Amino acid sequence: MAQRPRQARIQFQSQFRSPGVDTSGAEVMRQLAGLGRTVGQIAETVGRPIVEEEARQAGLEAAQEARVEDSETGLVKYQDVARKTYGWGSSAYNAAASRETDRLNRAIEKEAKYSARIASREKIAELAETYKDDPAGFESEVESYIQGTLKATPENARLEVEDMIRTQSFATGTKLAKDYKVNQTNKKIDAIVSTVDGFMEESARNLSDGDPVNAQIAYDSALEAIDDIGELNPEYDVKGAKEKLGMQFASSQASASVMDAIDGNDTGPAYAKLEEIAKKPPKGFTPDEWERTVISKIQTDLNRKTTRLNNANQAAAAKNAEYVKGVVDSVSLGIEVDDAEFAKAYDLAATPAQVEALQDAEKVAEYSVSDYRTRQSVLTTAADNPETIDLYRQMAAQEKRINTALNRDAFGFA
Repeated sequence: MAQRPRQARIQFQSQFRSPGVDTSGAEVMRQLAGLGRTVGQIAETVGRPIVEEEARQAGLEAAQEARVEDSETGLVKYQDVARKTYGWGSSAYNAAASRETDRLNRAIEKEAKYSARIASREKIAELAETYKDDPAGFESEVESYIQGTLKATPENARLEVEDMIRTQSFATGTKLAKDYKVNQTNKKIDAIVSTVDGFMEESARNLSDGDPVNAQIAYDSALEAIDDIGELNPEYDVKGAKEKLGMQFASSQASASVMDAIDGNDTGPAYAKLEEIAKKPPKGFTPDEWERTVISKIQTDLNRKTTRLNNANQAAAAKNAEYVKGVVDSVSLGIEVDDAEFAKAYDLAATPAQVEALQDAEKVAEYSVSDYRTRQSVLTTAADNPETIDLYRQMAAQEKRINTALNRDAFGFA
């Protein structure tokens, strides 16, 4: 069976109005209020950005004008700008001023770090040269430089600047200290080496003077000094150094033994000794090295010694011959010669001819003080013997001088 369609509900809105009340004025006021709000919104939308931009610029200018400089350190800083708390643009003003202050101070800090990096490198290099022999002085001057630099550095950059300078100075100071220690050690080693050389020279001198005991003492002292060098420098070849000293001592002993073999002015025994030790190289020497570095030097020294002795002997012989000749000539000239002079002349006479000349001169001297009869007898005997013909001539010349003197002073007044 067919159903009847459902009847649709009729909906409507209505406003209740009291009869006899006029509401037109209120409606007008509501419309005017809405218009006011619309105008205000338009004014804010248009005007606020302009005000905020002006405030931002003002904030920038205020930040830039907040520059202050410390009269003692010369340190420049931008102080915080006083904040605005009300009105349009106050937030923009505060934000712009804060950002600009931060930017300006960061720029100062950046410049301070850069300048400190450049200046500190130069300063540390300068101090390193000035105090290269005084690491403690370097550290002290660096500390003073750091403190002075930090006073002129913005506070926020001080930690980084200090760390940077200390890092630079630490590397340089460490190298200075290491070099100083090495230099001081080398100076001590050089002083000990000089001492070793002195001991070895003393040892050689004692051997040359025939004092082997003190020579050994000096040599032992040199060996002890080598141990001292080894303590200062662990890398020093103590064993090798002692072996060299041993070879040097053996060389000095060999030289002394050869020179000690000289017998007065005779170097023959010394040459024999040299030939003997040449066949026995001591420990540390090869035969060739012993011959080349030691034996050849000793032979050169011995040759020079021989030459000096020969020259001295020749000079002495010439001087002695001159004295002998002077005695003989004095007798020949009739000059009285005493027994001491004759004795000295006999001691200095080095050849048979010199001895014979002295003997003849002595006979002439005896002839000169004899009486006339004795002189004539001696003169005749000398004339009859061919071997004494030279003596005869000397006596005859002496007789002539005697007669001449008598003729000049016949009465013996002279």
